Amino acid sequence: MSTVLPENIEEEVKQQAEISMGSEISEEDILNITHLCDQVQQLVFTIAAGMFVVTCHSFLVKFLCSL
Repeated sequence: MSTVLPENIEEEVKQQAEISMGSEISEEDILNITHLCDQVQQLVFTIAAGMFVVTCHSFLVKFLCSL
């Protein structure tokens, strides 16, 4: 790029390219990633709790029917 751009602009273009290619993660990116992880964790917990309730319900129905 140095044959086309002045040195100071070349460096700025390289820095911006690194950022846009994802080689640097901003503080806002970290917050968004953390928020997404929290949402996924809550979803997994909700699904697991729902499965537990269904399993308990099934067990209780079978148990009470066997009495």
